[in-house]
Amino acid sequence: MAVTTTVSRGFVRELTPSLTQGFCGGSLSIADIEVDERLVYAQYSDGHLVHATLSRAFKSRSRGGAGERRGALSFTPAGQDRNGAVERGRIVGAEISFESMFLAEACEQARPLDWRVAFNERDYKAFTLADELAEACRRRAPPLTLDMLGLALARRLGRAYGGLSFRRDDGWLHPRAFMRVVDRMVADPVHVSLTDLALEAGLGVSAFVRGFRGTVGQTPIAFALDLRLDKAANSLLAGDRTLAEVATLTGFSSASHLARTFRARRGLPPGAWRKETVLTTMSDGTKSAQTITLVG
Repeated sequence: MAVTTTVSRGFVRELTPSLTQGFCGGSLSIADIEVDERLVYAQYSDGHLVHATLSRAFKSRSRGGAGERRGALSFTPAGQDRNGAVERGRIVGAEISFESMFLAEACEQARPLDWRVAFNERDYKAFTLADELAEACRRRAPPLTLDMLGLALARRLGRAYGGLSFRRDDGWLHPRAFMRVVDRMVADPVHVSLTDLALEAGLGVSAFVRGFRGTVGQTPIAFALDLRLDKAANSLLAGDRTLAEVATLTGFSSASHLARTFRARRGLPPGAWRKETVLTTMSDGTKSAQTITLVG
């Protein structure tokens, strides 16, 4: 994704080096800057852009002196110009870019979304997700954590700025509760129960299932299944267990049960998938990373 920024007036200094991190379907950049005089700029991107003000201390005559602001969020659809102005002061902000096709796929809607521009809005859910994504980037969280927060933010953007209609029974999980649940599932996708996960989120089972599905587009059971298949795929690549042993390790009732499920989700039976993956690894000299199916 290409982002072009043109400054027509003013000057900005970078106080600390910017931090950039990619995730499934997009990337995040955190900047800590000082605006020495009123900044006027134009920006264009071939992807969707989110700007979140993580902290801001400004000095402006029009505002009657100094002040602080946090929590503002702006959204610019792909291919649209963004024109803005920033008052003097220090700003820590997150710029999150999404591939346009990823955002559409994450929202799971057949018809094209009707995106609208938003400028300095107070969208608590979208900002909280953007803030948690930035914090995960700062602490160098595992890729899965970034991917899941990015996916949750993508779906929130579709609802808030794309006219997306969700199922009536879809809900929302606060990002911190959501990531506690994801961590619990990653640690043990085989034995964890819906009751355990609902308690982790502080909700009843039904409310938890609605919230999880509304946040990432799939049920906890479907997500746990993908994690189990990832675990099975890693065991298959290691080549030190039989298919029956892998099935037992990953919670499937038999080797045939694992084989049927694996083929349905990965497109190939386990043996053919392993052979193709090994050949690919040998041809490019690198080990292919396995990723879960986030939506579907």
